[in-house]
Amino acid sequence: MIRNNHNNCALFAQATRLDWLIQRLESQQASTGVLDVLQCVLIRSPEALNIIKERHIKSMISQLEKHGRDPKVLDVLCSLCIGNGIAVRSNQNLICDHLLPTRDLLLQTELIDEVKSMRPNVFICLEQGSAVYKKWYFEVAVDNVENVSNRQTHFRTGWANSLGFRPYPRGGEGWGSSGVGDDHFSFGFDGMNLWTGGVTKPAPWAGNRLLSKGDIVGVCLDLTLPRIMYHVNGNPVKAVFEEFNQDGLLFPVISLSAKVCARFILGGSQGRFKFTPPKGFAAVSECLMPKEQLRIEPCLYFGDLEGGIVYGPTEVTHHSTFVPAPVDTSEVILPGYIEMLRDKLAENIHELWCMNKIEAGWTWGPVRDDGKKVHPCLTFFANLSEQEKNFDITMAYETLRTLIALGYHISIDEEASKTTLKRLRLPMNYLMSNGYKPAPYNLSTVSVTPKMTRLVEQLAENAHNVWARDRMEQGWTYGLAEDGTYRRNPQLIPYSQLDDGAKKLNRDTASETVRTILGFGYTLEPPPSEQQEGTFRGLSREMSDKGRRTRIFRAQKTYAVTQGKWYYELEVKSQGIVRVGWGNPSLGAGSQLGTDGQSYVFDGFVARKWFQGSESFGKVWQEGDVIGCMLNADERTISKSNVTIS
Repeated sequence: MIRNNHNNCALFAQATRLDWLIQRLESQQASTGVLDVLQCVLIRSPEALNIIKERHIKSMISQLEKHGRDPKVLDVLCSLCIGNGIAVRSNQNLICDHLLPTRDLLLQTELIDEVKSMRPNVFICLEQGSAVYKKWYFEVAVDNVENVSNRQTHFRTGWANSLGFRPYPRGGEGWGSSGVGDDHFSFGFDGMNLWTGGVTKPAPWAGNRLLSKGDIVGVCLDLTLPRIMYHVNGNPVKAVFEEFNQDGLLFPVISLSAKVCARFILGGSQGRFKFTPPKGFAAVSECLMPKEQLRIEPCLYFGDLEGGIVYGPTEVTHHSTFVPAPVDTSEVILPGYIEMLRDKLAENIHELWCMNKIEAGWTWGPVRDDGKKVHPCLTFFANLSEQEKNFDITMAYETLRTLIALGYHISIDEEASKTTLKRLRLPMNYLMSNGYKPAPYNLSTVSVTPKMTRLVEQLAENAHNVWARDRMEQGWTYGLAEDGTYRRNPQLIPYSQLDDGAKKLNRDTASETVRTILGFGYTLEPPPSEQQEGTFRGLSREMSDKGRRTRIFRAQKTYAVTQGKWYYELEVKSQGIVRVGWGNPSLGAGSQLGTDGQSYVFDGFVARKWFQGSESFGKVWQEGDVIGCMLNADERTISKSNVTIS
């Protein structure tokens, strides 16, 4: 009579009749029929929600104590929480106050173990033209697996993508995953199934069981297909991940619950593999930069919240995406008076190379022998083969075109051009058995001005990029150590990350080139844009970091203030983007502080203050500075103090 009938349900939506229904629940004659009637009334007559009192909710909760977790009682409680699609906050709060703190009646059977995800600071990205090897291998050793509840332990390992893998403490849509394979940006294996997007796929192998203590899991990543494969104790798993998204950075990852202990075995100096990797697969430890220290870190870390130390989002390095980008000289045509300089420059490049080789202990010989340091090119420039001669001429030609492409104007200094450069007279220990002794031009009287120092650095970086591009076109990729068999080279990294020795070699070559040009009576005039360099430095720094992710921390909303004078301090523990100030309680967690009209912040990274825009304010904060934030709610003012700890 009342199910799906609003008119009949409305007859019960009165205080006296609702009280009568609740009393029937409390009496001995309480039955499931009364619960059905009550639920129909609450759903079809939302106005009844306004009549519900605290004693009614207490009475319904008491039914759980009498009859256990009766699903009909739970349905009635759920009906109290929402009316016409709108949350009834007062009823929700009453249920929480009287049920959750003191009762162990709900949700216990649905609790899951907290899961932690860990990764090494090893990142791989397949980008067109990048110096990335395409086949990688690592192992995970399971040291302990112990149940702490009636639920199955959680342990998975595999690969994850930096674009979307966010293992937040609470799982669910919009909040991230709780482990490897619970979202579409990670791919995991637990011993019996492959996991991705929260969906399982059977993965049989010889043991066909969940991973346990003593197991060694081998994980292969093949970016040529692409494909992710697994081995357990050397036995291949008969299931793979294929055709997954390769955008972003891929990294090894494990997720585990309490009382599960595992460790990464990354190969080389970071742990010897227990089983031989498949042919052609390299240890992921070779992805590390030469000076970089391996770290095992949580995928998500907020800091020591109890100690008052907070962290921003974990930074992901981008060294794996190195794509050489030399200066484009395809449209540059050299004037005739500059082409005359090409051959002289090429010959001097050869003479300088020979001098450096001899200083390093090399000698001339008809056949090259790197072990004995013998090289056939330690001879006169005219005696070089056409291939070697063209190499030096091309290098000189491209250097001159690069200068033009960078915006420099090359002209002839009439006075300086009349001066004839002399050649160095090297001692007799530079004399080779073929009668050759290097004689580069004496550039001791030619100096590089501070303005030219920037040009030298640009030429050095461009030379490295040209070399890296040519190497990669020959099939070479980055590796922690040089390997001619698999064509791996540790120098295939950005110029800024080269060691000091490699930088000096490129810088010295570029400096000699610039000094040679100046020594022959030519002048180099920088482009007009360099005259304006330094303007808006702070603003350009701000724009360059605009796209970086940030994380917002705030005090609990219950501590919001509307009057009085308040103060707190922040100590800067490291360099980076930091904005601090005051915000309204309605401030959204995903907003950019200072841009939405809900917050008033000071930015110590670029020395600006923000509120619906920014303006210059104060100075850049340094590590160790203590920032005091003051709020005078009565006078509606916000100010800051800055104390530097020396």
